[in-house]
Amino acid sequence: MNLLLQGEDNVTLETAEKIAKLSGGTEEYWLSLQKAYDEKKALLKI
Repeated sequence: MNLLLQGEDNVTLETAEKIAKLSGGTEEYWLSLQKAYDEKKALLKI
């Protein structure tokens, strides 16, 4: 979890399921945050 919070790891389906279970959110929400992060990161490398 520390690596995830430090931006050194990605949210996987397994991670999203665990976070959703703890937070009451959905897996889709956490996966969409990862996707948005990846897209922004890719744009910054251009």
